[in-house]
Amino acid sequence: MTRLAPTSVEEIADMVRDVRALGTKLRIRGGDTRHRTGLVEEHSAVLDLSGLDRIIAYEPDELVLTAEAGVRLETVVALLATRGQHLAFEPAARAGSTLGGAIAANIAGPRRLVAGAVRDHFLGFEAVNGRGIRFRAGGRVVKNVTGFDLPKLLAGSWGSLAALTTVTVKVMPAPATVLTLALDGLDDARGVAALCRACSTAAEVSGAAHIPGGATLLRLEGFAPSVAARATLLDAALSGFGNLRRLDDDEGRAVWRTLTDAEDDAASQWRLTVPPTAAAATVAALAAKHDVQARYDWAGGLVLLSVAADGAAVAPDIHALAKAAGGSAMLLRDRAGAAPCAMFAAQPAPLAALSVRVRAAFDPDGVFTDRMAGN
Repeated sequence: MTRLAPTSVEEIADMVRDVRALGTKLRIRGGDTRHRTGLVEEHSAVLDLSGLDRIIAYEPDELVLTAEAGVRLETVVALLATRGQHLAFEPAARAGSTLGGAIAANIAGPRRLVAGAVRDHFLGFEAVNGRGIRFRAGGRVVKNVTGFDLPKLLAGSWGSLAALTTVTVKVMPAPATVLTLALDGLDDARGVAALCRACSTAAEVSGAAHIPGGATLLRLEGFAPSVAARATLLDAALSGFGNLRRLDDDEGRAVWRTLTDAEDDAASQWRLTVPPTAAAATVAALAAKHDVQARYDWAGGLVLLSVAADGAAVAPDIHALAKAAGGSAMLLRDRAGAAPCAMFAAQPAPLAALSVRVRAAFDPDGVFTDRMAGN
């Protein structure tokens, strides 16, 4: 298989036009951390964007960063830390992931509760579409964005619409104090109930997770006096669930990382978005049929599943249970050697038709592989 390694936008456009003329396909690759995600269509070449790795502009006073899409996330995080800032959406990404890849996947971490999704921080971009034409959309600040909000569309498109080349994101001040609190000994239903109770208070929780067999976790961020006052509030609000214990800083950081970058390569990895009140019952129903390990994030609204089976083998049960709960499921990463499996369930006909029209507008000849198609 041919690996194309452009170092400029002009080269990307030329390569896409060449592949289109040949009638073949390209798979877009950044850090290559999601190569076992979704369907793998036949393609003649990989478009490796990791060579586009420059920070173009960082304006701390304006809370804006512009970079080439192939820049590593760890590079961005380290740069922002020098000015006491961070990516507030807390990207759920593996080591080696790129900024463009994080945007294309639109997978946010525990702080999504208060900070929103990746797309909510994605201000603008330059990209190359399936015709090999460069285009741009958005801007450096939200008030400058007019017309169709294309950044929202490309976030979560998994490289199926265009090759992102340059991206602009909003950054935020990092919290001065971070405190992680834990409740021990709760089963899944009680753990999720405690999270929901905490989020219904004025404590402004920035992380709410339950790890079965581990602990029920809450995170508070801000200035030290405010964090201390909100911790006291939670002590009272959650007294019926047990005693809250304080984790030290290192332990707290480590436990939240398990919700953003810990994945078991021997299992298929799924993300279920369901109403928190249905989360524990949905996991229990799935566990009755399959060997499942679950972690709950977003106060139970997100269930991270590791299933000891290929994605295709469990997809019917997972999609059916997610739908019955009023939610949806996404196959994030399959086991090595597994048969190809779509990331999502089949779309209703009207939505599927709309997806086809949108893709045709960006990539009429299907140059870019589509890993998301419903099964």
